[in-house]
Amino acid sequence: MKKNCDWIIANDISDQTIGFGSDLNKISIFYKDKPEENFHRMKKSLVAEEIVKRVIQQIN
Repeated sequence: MKKNCDWIIANDISDQTIGFGSDLNKISIFYKDKPEENFHRMKKSLVAEEIVKRVIQQIN
């Protein structure tokens, strides 16, 4: 709220088997105007697809 962001997308860095050096990631999206969305571990390419879907929904 302080930064006036519509969204913040955060990577889970607590699991050493995902993130850097891995094809998997786990994210959470924190929205300005609705509850946060937490994702299960998934391929980074799928993470990107999920983010793009939400950006398109936001624009429309």
